[in-house]
Amino acid sequence: MATCLQFHSYFACLHPQTPLRRTMTMLSNYLYSLSQTPHMLRKRMLATWKPDQEFNQVRQRSGADMKRKLKWYDLIALGVGGMLGVGVFVTTGPVALHQSGPSVFISYIIA
Repeated sequence: MATCLQFHSYFACLHPQTPLRRTMTMLSNYLYSLSQTPHMLRKRMLATWKPDQEFNQVRQRSGADMKRKLKWYDLIALGVGGMLGVGVFVTTGPVALHQSGPSVFISYIIA
């Protein structure tokens, strides 16, 4: 601990793998990104390229061609799964209202 007193900050003497050190690093990265947001928004609003030009730029950055990989049965399965998923959430509303109460909401938070 004596060597830690020589540093100007307590966090500088923590081991890089400690949870507090990782948390402080993540927090500093988040704050840096947050400080860059106005600049990025300004840059985005003043952009002069069209959406297709931006799409081409993203395609070049990805390094791979974007090909259509979904077949007709994949799209049908996606639609049916979406409808069933919505049905599950819609039917839990009346059950929570009339029978179980707030326990459904608490179980969603836990899950």
